Amino acid sequence: MRDILYELQAMVADYYGGSAEEVDPDCPLRDLGIETVGLTGIVAAIEAKFNVISSVMVDENYHT
Repeated sequence: MRDILYELQAMVADYYGGSAEEVDPDCPLRDLGIETVGLTGIVAAIEAKFNVISSVMVDENYHT
């Protein structure tokens, strides 16, 4: 489970130019400066990496 969390943190970090260690899983993505376009890219990367299809509605209140 920690490996998956770390991978998700790394994917988020790729979009804002930080490191996986800097991504707090409890921090809202908007607090990292990630906007809707970035969130859409992150969701697409997660779908591709984990071979899943998301039905997530983009909402600025989503957490990492």
